Formats: sequence, structure tokens, C-alpha cells
Amino acid sequence: LGFDSYFDGFLTTMAAMSPASAKYFRDNLAGRSLQGMRAVRQKQGGQLEDGIVLENFSKVAGYIQQTGYNGPLALASDQTVCVKSLRCHNGKLVGAQGGDIAFSDLDELGKLVEIITAKDQLCSKVRLLYSPLASYKKSLSTSILLSPQVRVYTLQIPLPKLPLFVFALIASYDNETGEEIAASHAAVLDYCFKANLSVLSVGSNGEATKVSALLMLQNTTKQFLCFNKANVDVVIQVPLIGQLLRPVV
Repeated sequence: LGFDSYFDGFLTTMAAMSPASAKYFRDNLAGRSLQGMRAVRQKQGGQLEDGIVLENFSKVAGYIQQTGYNGPLALASDQTVCVKSLRCHNGKLVGAQGGDIAFSDLDELGKLVEIITAKDQLCSKVRLLYSPLASYKKSLSTSILLSPQVRVYTLQIPLPKLPLFVFALIASYDNETGEEIAASHAAVLDYCFKANLSVLSVGSNGEATKVSALLMLQNTTKQFLCFNKANVDVVIQVPLIGQLLRPVV
């Protein structure tokens, strides 16, 4: 069964905003399943690579270029809790504690799901395989931690009716320091500039640690774009960040 591209895009956007709403719509009307959407994304190259990698940024840059937009972009990050869920991928059951589990047929799959849900063995944590304090280019050693949280990085075109672009999902944890968050922000901004993404602002919520991370990022440069209004004693300094010294607020 084929779907019109506009209808398919509508359902994909709905599923991204609310999987429950998309399921209700599909059950009562029509539409592609979540598994089908994942298969389409994989075929079209829309799936994210693990970690902060240039390939993800280049993909987003390509999507933005297709819209014909070449203006400033808003970068944002936030933490979100991992949701327990199970799904099938390449003949394996994904989402159980201990790693992916291979199965041979639907009967075995049903038994695995029954056992895992009965014993509450769904995975609720993400494996962290790097040190946030180390340079993302020069880190030679890795530490393995289990994290119940994920840091999400998004890009927003500041125009109405355009969805967010998610380009990085990395493991995070509750006691993350400002230095660690700032190092992560710096890596993301560096890749944004390499992919020719014109980031003008970096945002997050008002938590003290995240605010301090933004201040640390600002303090990484000594060059600013300055605006002075002498008669009212107002001075605005916008830090110039990156090798090309681009303004970022």
C-alpha cells in the first residue's frame, strides 16, 4: 500500500510529536506503522549515527538546503529521560537489559516479550562510552557508565510550521557539571560550522549548571562583536566563536 508523500510526511511529523496520537490516527483511519517509518528512514538515510559525528550534521544541512533556507539557525540542547520500550530490528529484540536478543520466529519473540515484561527487564539506561571532559578528538581512553538520561541537540529554523531537526543524541547523567556540558556544546558548534550551518544562538533551560555551561562557552573567546549606546550607557557584546569567528548568543 502506497501513501501520498504529503500524507506520509504529516504522519511522520505526528509520530515524532506524539506516537500515541499517530497510533490512534492509524488505528481509526490509515497510515504507516512506526516500524514502517523506521524502514523508510533507514532506506532514505535519515537515521542518526551514534554520538556527535559530522555525518549527522551534514544530513541536517542537506535537509535545510532542500527547503531553500540559508538564514540563521537556533541551536538548543536538553536532557530527557529514557523511556522503556521494546522493538524488533534486524531479527533481534531491542530494549531489554543485557543487550539485543536474537529470535528465530514469532513464537519465540512472543515468549521473550512475555518473560521480559513480566520480570520488568526493560532497559531504562544508555551506555556512556566516552569521557565528556576529554577532547572529543583526542580522547584515547573511555569509561563505561549506565545513564538514565539522554542529551538531545536540535536545530530550529526560526520560521513558523517547520519542525525541529534532531542531529545528536548522547548519554548524559544527573550530576553532569558545567564543564562537561560546555565541552559537549563546543564539539557540537564546531561540527555545525564545518557543515556550514549558520548557528546564531545556543539555548537551554534555566538550570544553574546549564547557564554556567553557556557562560563557560562564551568565555572561550576574547573577541566580541560590540554595540555601544553611549547616551544611555548600554554596551552589548556578542562573542565570536569558532575558527571563522561567527557571532553566537
